[in-house]
Order: sequence, then structure tokens, then C-alpha cells
Amino acid sequence: FELVDQQLEIDQNFQNELNLINSSLTISKQCCLKKLILNHSKTINSQLLSGLEEYHTKDLCYVDEKILQQNAETLKILIVEDCGKDFFVKCDLPNLDSFYFRGQSILINDHVSQLKYISIVAKDVDFQLTNPLYQLTAILLTDVNLPNLNFTHFTPNLTKLELRNNNLQKIDIDQQCKNLTQLIVFDNPVKTIKIFWSIQDITLNNTKISNLSFLAGFRLLQSLNITSSYLCCLKGIENSSNLFSVNLQNNFLLTEQFRHLKSFPKLKIKLWQTHGNPIDGSLLQKLCSLEQFDGKQYQNIKPKMFDFDVLAAEKLYQQQNLLVKRQKLAQLQVKIQLSRQVYKKMQRMFES
Repeated sequence: FELVDQQLEIDQNFQNELNLINSSLTISKQCCLKKLILNHSKTINSQLLSGLEEYHTKDLCYVDEKILQQNAETLKILIVEDCGKDFFVKCDLPNLDSFYFRGQSILINDHVSQLKYISIVAKDVDFQLTNPLYQLTAILLTDVNLPNLNFTHFTPNLTKLELRNNNLQKIDIDQQCKNLTQLIVFDNPVKTIKIFWSIQDITLNNTKISNLSFLAGFRLLQSLNITSSYLCCLKGIENSSNLFSVNLQNNFLLTEQFRHLKSFPKLKIKLWQTHGNPIDGSLLQKLCSLEQFDGKQYQNIKPKMFDFDVLAAEKLYQQQNLLVKRQKLAQLQVKIQLSRQVYKKMQRMFES
């Protein structure tokens, strides 16, 4: 139910969603409302409103604290957009599980201890917590200037962390986050990453990551998406034996680096996943030599081994050839030794 440029008065329970745009809502009698959206709108006698499960405010200089206090036990979703002032929750919201905020500054405190999902777009976020947020499984932080990720000490059950434009140079997530399975990083000058081995999905876009040394021990990793970064070496990717999806567009990977993708039985490689790298014209032929390459449309292309593999094969052949020569030489030496022994024995017989 949407109203634009209206003055509405209610005195009874309202079961439907109420969306007010450039309007005012007067509550003249105690009543229940499930979902309230205020866009450039205000409420009068908001202390009479109860039963609210979702509260959405947009473009207000304040959030009506009376609504939060009166509906503290029922509120599950809180959305605050374009908030012009510093914001923090002043009362316990024991059933709030999802919180979306876009504004200038926000403080996360113990009043929201049951949160499962947080999405924040702001300049500053201050985590003032005394107890861990045990229910929290997902955090999305956009445009927040983060000196570090110390707040992850209070999120032991976090499964998803998304960081966008935070001026982070290092991803160092507390070792208590042993349930983290998905890490998404956009537009951060990240050079080093330190996370727990439980990670299954990594996305790094527009970072300064240059190598994959941080993947050591990441045997559960299934999806690796590193694009528009400084990646120039794929050595270390072999540590992630369960990998089945990669995207390596717009990096600094030379043709021979893609040979490291041959060790994954579950992996499917598509040509577009290599675009934007300083590769040469032989890449397609060399990819066709990999079982993991999805190249049905390139069946007419003659496969070509990677140069490194050719050199490795030649070296192996030389080693095997040398081994055969050594074995033959050893056999010949044994025969010579036996011949000498027979000769000496016959010589003694003639002398006697």
C-alpha cells in the first residue's frame, strides 16, 4: 500500500505493507503494523505503533527511537538509508536478524547481539562490542574506511565477508572465524591475505594481489575469481585440489602460467576466463591440450603442449635415457667382471 504526498491517519490494525513517500502518518489509537516504509515521511504518535517486523526509513535526519523501543521484541529487519547523522541503536533488539544501513557514520553495539546479516554503506563504522555476535553469518561493508579487520574477533560464526572500497592493504581475518567460506573483495589495494583454510569461494577484483602464495593449505577452495588485479604467477594454485571454477581476466599472466591449471580433475576452463592478460597467440592451442578446457567449439584446433611441459618431457626423456645407459653400462660391467673371473679360473686350471 503506497501513498505519495498524503496525510494518513490510522486507528486500527494494518496487515499490509505501508509505504509513505513525502507523507505523514498519524496514529490515533494503539494498533499493529507489520511493515512500515518511510521515504521523506514522518510519524506522529509513533509510540502507539506495535507489532512491527520491518522498519525502513529513507532520507531522514533521524530514526524514530520511539518506534524502535515500542517494537523491540518484534522487529526483525531494520533498514536505514541516507541517514545524515551518526546512528546507533539505543535499546535492545533481541529478535533483529537483518540490518541495512547507508549514511555517514554508525556504531555497532551489544544492543543488536542477535544479528545474522549486516550490510553497511558509510564512511565510518565503529564496532563497540563486549560480547561476540554469535548469530552473525554475513557482513557487507562498502565505502567504509577500515584500518584493519579486528572486528572479526567478535564474529566467530561468520560465513560471508564482503569488502568494497575500504582502503585495505591487508586482509587479516581473526583465526576464530573458522566457518568463513566466502570472501569477496572489490576495489581495495590488498597485497597480502591471511585467512582460515575453511574458505571455499574467493573473489578479488581490482586489488594488488600478485601471487597465490596465500592459498597454501586451502584444500576446500572451489571457486577462485581474481580479476583486474596484479596477478602474474599462478604457482601455488595446485594446493587447492577441489577447485572447479576460475576467472583470471585482466591480470598480468603470461601464456605459460596457465599450465598450472592442469592439476584439477573437477575444473572447467573457458577461454573468456583468460582474457585481458598479456598472452600470445599459442594460448588457445595450449589450452586445448588440457583435459580441463571446455573447447568443444575448438575441435579443429591442433593441441600444443605448453613450452614448460615440452622442456619437462625432454628432461624426463634425457633422464630416462641416461638411466638406461647407466643400466646397460652396469650390466656390461657385470659381464666383464664375470668374464674375468672365468678367465682367471681357466688360467689356474691350465697352470695346474
